[in-house]
Amino acid sequence: MISDFKMEFEYELFMRKAFSLDNKNKKLIDRYDDPAWLAATHVFADESICLIKAAVAYAIAIFNSHILLEKIPLSHNIIVQEELETYLQKLFDATTKLEIYNIIKQYNKIRQTYLKIYDTTAPAANITPKQPHDQLSPQ
Repeated sequence: MISDFKMEFEYELFMRKAFSLDNKNKKLIDRYDDPAWLAATHVFADESICLIKAAVAYAIAIFNSHILLEKIPLSHNIIVQEELETYLQKLFDATTKLEIYNIIKQYNKIRQTYLKIYDTTAPAANITPKQPHDQLSPQ
């Protein structure tokens, strides 16, 4: 069983990393520093499933845009875009915090293939692409 705290923390960190990608200060934003104040553990509550979905969908869209515009060769863009967008559909189909937590964990594995965003002590600007186009193969 995964604790609520672990799920809440994973959610908050996911949100903070997404909103830090364009941070002019080049560091991970603090809790509540996103425009809608969604990057906080208490938002990840059972009574806020719709808000959680909206927040996570927006974070995924931010990551996806950075991945597709900055890290993927045009020849692989459609393949990767389709893969990334499956997480949005999974997210909209989710009905519990645990399902959303699992989607965040799954998406993070894919995201880390393209964008390496370090822990909370490192600047958000430290984003290092692995060689994703070397790992892709058309399906």
